[in-house]
Amino acid sequence: MTGPHIRRFAASFAVGLALLFGCLAQPDVQGEEFKLSQKVLIQYDKFGVPHITASNDADLYFAQGFVTARDRLWQMDCSRRVAEGRLSEILGESKIQQDFETRRIGLYRAAAATYGSFNEEMKKLLTAFAAGVNHYINTHKDDLPREFKDLGYVPEPWRPVDSAANLILMFWRLSGFFEEELMLGKLVDEMGAENALELVSGEPADPITPIKWKGTAASIPKDLGRGDFEILSGIEDLSGDSEAAYFVGSNNWVIDGTKSETGAPILANDPHLALSNPPVWHEIHLAGPGVNVTGSTFPGVPNVIVGHNEHIAWGVTNARYDVCDLYIEKLDAQNKDNYIYKGESKPFEKVTEKIRYKVGDSMKEVDREIRFTIHGPVIAEEDNKAISMRWIGHEPSTEFKFLYLVNRASNLEEFKNALRYYGFAAQNFIYADTDGNIFYQPTGKVPLRKGAPYLPLDGSSGEYEWKGYIPFEELPSLLNPAEHFIATANTRPVDSAYPYYIGRHFDIGYRARRISDLLAAKEKLTFEDVRAIQADVYVLAAERLKPQLLAAIEQEKSLLPERTINAAKAVEEWDNQATIESSACSIFNKWMERIAFNTLKDDLGDQSFRYWASNPDTIILLLLRSAREGMLKRDWFDISGTETKETKQQIIARSLQEAVDELGLTFGYDIGEWQWKKLHTITLRHALSKRNRAYDNGPYPRNGSCHTVDHAAFPFFEGSFASVGGPSLRMTVELKPGVGHAVNVLPGGESGDPSSAHYEDQLENLWLAHGAHPMVFTKEQIQENLEKTMALEPTE
Repeated sequence: MTGPHIRRFAASFAVGLALLFGCLAQPDVQGEEFKLSQKVLIQYDKFGVPHITASNDADLYFAQGFVTARDRLWQMDCSRRVAEGRLSEILGESKIQQDFETRRIGLYRAAAATYGSFNEEMKKLLTAFAAGVNHYINTHKDDLPREFKDLGYVPEPWRPVDSAANLILMFWRLSGFFEEELMLGKLVDEMGAENALELVSGEPADPITPIKWKGTAASIPKDLGRGDFEILSGIEDLSGDSEAAYFVGSNNWVIDGTKSETGAPILANDPHLALSNPPVWHEIHLAGPGVNVTGSTFPGVPNVIVGHNEHIAWGVTNARYDVCDLYIEKLDAQNKDNYIYKGESKPFEKVTEKIRYKVGDSMKEVDREIRFTIHGPVIAEEDNKAISMRWIGHEPSTEFKFLYLVNRASNLEEFKNALRYYGFAAQNFIYADTDGNIFYQPTGKVPLRKGAPYLPLDGSSGEYEWKGYIPFEELPSLLNPAEHFIATANTRPVDSAYPYYIGRHFDIGYRARRISDLLAAKEKLTFEDVRAIQADVYVLAAERLKPQLLAAIEQEKSLLPERTINAAKAVEEWDNQATIESSACSIFNKWMERIAFNTLKDDLGDQSFRYWASNPDTIILLLLRSAREGMLKRDWFDISGTETKETKQQIIARSLQEAVDELGLTFGYDIGEWQWKKLHTITLRHALSKRNRAYDNGPYPRNGSCHTVDHAAFPFFEGSFASVGGPSLRMTVELKPGVGHAVNVLPGGESGDPSSAHYEDQLENLWLAHGAHPMVFTKEQIQENLEKTMALEPTE
């Protein structure tokens, strides 16, 4: 990289920090007053999805703000309070620490910096959206969602910056991998780098990368070795209440017309997120000059985030790029208000946050200080060290321009141009169009840096600064491949020939492999064939692991009781389908949980065990690698502190016996009574769930498992295998001219109002049953599925 390039980046970063630090106080982001200019038509279909027709962009977004508030006002308000760090004002003292941590991370400061960087036209559109929300609030003061009444407050006016805050909140949840870096650093301290990086290897179980790198990129030094310093030495328990190191993931795939029965491309997407009540997504159809788009967005965020228009369709999965670094800062021993950077003592930037919290009918206030280094906010301190965080989201974002452009894109070049403005939480974008193209690009701003970015870096030396970003032209992409399909499921998107560091923690590969196998299995696929893959619950992990598990039982069977042998036989005969009636699925997962416990409990500290061992991926990868000669240097299966040397076979056999004993004590010793549905359920929880369970939906029996295409992930050691996430929507689109066939489903409904017919009308009969409703799009379809019509009129 040339010197001038580095200097330009340094100047850009300095501007970003100035914007960030300049927004420490509450910014003036109210926006100008907006009034509707012309009549807007809103038509609701039979599933409560609003179809908005307006004569200009501003009126269109005003109406989107209005209908979103009508369906999800409290959800919108709760999300902005999370982003702003103001939950304590409505939920009390118990939320002070969460509010402080959110403010320390700086989500709302980032939103204010982003909004401040917008041009006047973009600000006008966000102002119009906010005005629509406020029009609903002002005209429904006596009919607000029941959460406001239960908590005894009324919503403040929506500000344009609140939409940016809600989007950045979701991006943080998709890209804030600082906890993984922190916990991996702690693991290195506990057992040394060799052991820690062997356990958390970053190696996939089933390697599959959609893109084989063929081009040449700029030569970037690959110095990924650790610096000469002790990581987190003397710093304890900085990760708070860390839970399992796992994520819920997403699937998307697309086939071209040569592989489709109709000759038209078909695209499918099911983003996996924590499932909530009401759902994460809100469906909407927007029609106006230059735009006719339908799909889903996050409540409070204008435009459509995933969906289709008349010419193109697109979907997303998390690319898992590493866009967040932690820095270990050395404090100045002579002045604790300073830190050392490049041998010089520099003062911390400081801000005092005043957190208001509810006590009965009154408010109290507590002050908390946030300190900043050149890298970003300090997120932890102890003794003579501090940890600061640099996250790409702290720099102004252009995602709203991306959304505006992608909603209006009509061909591949316009779609690619829109992607240039996508920078935050890197996503795998798949695409299809009515010209027959299919396309894939994992995109987002990825920092150029050295060192080992997956571990906390030395902040005092200045050796590990970001040096720019991977140029957009050198991001991997794939157009119309020879296989006639593209599938992504959070695996590493490009092979090891790619010359840039993009990340270390990717999915272990079973979902991507299964999707690819199913797509390749038939020469031609129908629309329903493509949709059926979203419902697939074949456990490829079980297929891969059963030979060594059953071989261990065969070796140790003389020491095992008959009921344990019978349980092993049930697993051997199992078809590997994670259906709710399967008892073998219960045995397999309880068996894996006990193997994880017996293998790792003696090796890890309590916090590391809770974080890493509760992730099923950890023990699956360890077992698979143990079967390959010379792959593991440490004997992970021998239990420390015992007089004998345990073998892997003994641990596997003991674990099955323990699993059988646990299941038998809970359900009786008839294996037929151990159905998966008794252990594996889903409950869609409301933000106020702990106050009132009546806000929740569920529990419901749930097909699927951690590595099935129909993703239903769970952590170990929770007493059951209740799913904590899954498909937050399921969309399938066939790209005939005019988009003649498209369906979608949410895990709930359009409305957040329990009294509404659309509160949970998509849940049991559609989402849980793998059904879907039509994505009503044409004027004729709207009329055929019309439930009601309303209009918004300009006022004097």
